[in-house]
Amino acid sequence: MNKWKMTIKEIAEIAMLVSLAVLLDRDGFKIRLGAQSGSLSLTMVPLLILALRHGFVKSFIGIGIVYGLLTNLLDGYGFITYPLDYLLAYGSLAIISFFKPLIDKERPQKLINYGWLTLGIIAAVAVRYVFHVISGIVIYETTLGGSLIYNAVFVVLPPLAITIPVMWLLFIPLQRINKMYPTSEQRE
Repeated sequence: MNKWKMTIKEIAEIAMLVSLAVLLDRDGFKIRLGAQSGSLSLTMVPLLILALRHGFVKSFIGIGIVYGLLTNLLDGYGFITYPLDYLLAYGSLAIISFFKPLIDKERPQKLINYGWLTLGIIAAVAVRYVFHVISGIVIYETTLGGSLIYNAVFVVLPPLAITIPVMWLLFIPLQRINKMYPTSEQRE
């Protein structure tokens, strides 16, 4: 099946997950860590679920393009930050979709699946971190060291610390949802 072709059902599900992520990124649902950016929130959870359900291309469109554009407009940092801090940084969360065959593999030891899930989350967030660091150097004109430290402490590690345990809790329910309501990616 064409990876670019989306059904109405998939568009609706992607829209709901993106909407939930945007809502969780608003002030009543997160704890601010820095003056300019950085927060402790569950925003990445629906985005990672989107990537695990819909594959790389569709999730990059939903996360990088749609979610990235919406949060860029709502955050108000200016469109110059969109390519690195929003399109590529958030879009890179779609990388977890490459781990899906390893995460979903039937094994007698489910603990291995949790390990692959954790590794997939860390890989996706690590690529997101790289784009934020590049943005810090290019757009905000900070030093490499300053950008590495700031983005680790305020932008990447706090959400990662809360996202991994929440994704562990949602792992079994997501497996059931995937079996009951497979997407076109899962039927192939």
